[in-house]
Amino acid sequence: MERERSVKYVMPVKAEDDGFLSLEDYYGFYGDLSYEIDGEHSDRELTKVEMELIGTYLSGVETAVHLCCGAGRHVAAFGRLGILSIGVDLSPALVAVGNSILRRERLRPSTLLVVGNVLRLPIASGCVDCVTIVGNSFSLLAADVGERVFREMARILRTKGIVILDIPLADHIVASLRHSRRETCRRVPTRSLGEVEIVWARELDQQSRSIRSVETYLFWDNSGYRQVKKVQFVFHLYRAEEIRVMAAAAGFELVGMVEHKDVSGRYLGMLSRRLFLIMRAKG
Repeated sequence: MERERSVKYVMPVKAEDDGFLSLEDYYGFYGDLSYEIDGEHSDRELTKVEMELIGTYLSGVETAVHLCCGAGRHVAAFGRLGILSIGVDLSPALVAVGNSILRRERLRPSTLLVVGNVLRLPIASGCVDCVTIVGNSFSLLAADVGERVFREMARILRTKGIVILDIPLADHIVASLRHSRRETCRRVPTRSLGEVEIVWARELDQQSRSIRSVETYLFWDNSGYRQVKKVQFVFHLYRAEEIRVMAAAAGFELVGMVEHKDVSGRYLGMLSRRLFLIMRAKG
């Protein structure tokens, strides 16, 4: 009997409020700005390279869920391979943009983006062949949260299902900063907010192996007032062994690692050197 080729999902839930205004606020209220200023959201060349790196592990994959999917570039890429794909992201704006792209590319109804929380996925248990969380999204999770995400991925995966996850190469990131703190600034024309001035201040904490990034956005609103918005990100510089141990606690075994080095020159930070880890749920 042919296995049912479907992914069942229930209504999305609101992301947990941890009392700190950071990722939820930025992506919740300014997801459209993120789409315009973060080039990877729509970078097909980057996506193509990534798919070539992980393609050998997709044999037999018919259904996939993509966590922290943004505007769904990997949802679309998997969909073009005939894989039934659902993306989950906390940003209503990015989900709306992504679904519009999927409709325009005639990838519906086999692909879909939904608003949801990676700790309480709107996906039924044991119905997915593959889960991805790429684009350095896992690095934004503290270790205890990462462990919970692994358990949630294990819940929705079928037996022998796989997880594809990437992390920045920590030694490269530390070397690229050169100093413990670095600040950069640029102006970006956007359709949603006009010209936006963006200031990045990144500080490396060698002891905790993390990077604190404070991003400041300055722009004029429709009423003529100057707006200043700040968002804080903390990137955890995990080693591959730390991910392996975390995954093993949730019932996964590491089956492959692939290194990615951006040769286009477009990505000079967290996306420039990454390690893809492929893990399989133990039967």
